[in-house]
Amino acid sequence: MSGEKSVPGKKSVSGEKSVPGERGDTIEVAGEYRFRHEAEQARDILRSREIESIVWSDDGGGIYPPVGFIERYLVKVFSRHRDEAREILQAFGLEGVPGGEDDRFRR
Repeated sequence: MSGEKSVPGKKSVSGEKSVPGERGDTIEVAGEYRFRHEAEQARDILRSREIESIVWSDDGGGIYPPVGFIERYLVKVFSRHRDEAREILQAFGLEGVPGGEDDRFRR
């Protein structure tokens, strides 16, 4: 099933049902951004290509956004989609912060 797009709960081209976290998938960073709207745009582009993705940031449970302490917003995907997601984001000019993936965010 390599190279096929899969969406949780939908059947792939080979007829297999995709389940989040299947086959030992991990969550990995596809892009790192300085602003939330950039990360949300990247996430939406990936979702339009049927790649499940989330925007993640450490905002102290919603405490920090009003005072601007957020340093980075990450777009995360399942590891099986990471390379494809990065290619798509690069094609749209949304590759993110140069030299991204700060070790603080690898969780």
